[in-house]
Amino acid sequence: MTARRVVPGLLASLILACGIMSADDSQPITAILVEVHSMAKCVGLDCPPWPVPDDNDFCFQAGENFYTGIDRPSPVPWARKGEKLLALEGQAVEIVVTDKAIKIMVPRIHMRLKRVHKDAAFQLESCAHN
Repeated sequence: MTARRVVPGLLASLILACGIMSADDSQPITAILVEVHSMAKCVGLDCPPWPVPDDNDFCFQAGENFYTGIDRPSPVPWARKGEKLLALEGQAVEIVVTDKAIKIMVPRIHMRLKRVHKDAAFQLESCAHN
């Protein structure tokens, strides 16, 4: 008798979970990477004996909307996707914007930025107070 109750419950949960996941996936939009900032994660004797990737801030413009995101990579030498994205400043890129993240969809650069608001690192007023 309990198996008859469990199976419909599991099926309903699966259907709801699929609906929630697909609602989070937005359509890619084309945006211009208008401003970037890079800051060293460590300085001098604070650094380990290997190269450490920098912390990066990115601002994208899609039409009248501005989206800002940050990349805080782990301190391992191979976490260098942010450096590749820095080189694309002023160029068009494909992004998917959600409430908490900005997904970058550029050939050979697939990364996720944490979405932030009111980042004082940017000089453009629209980027600093979006």
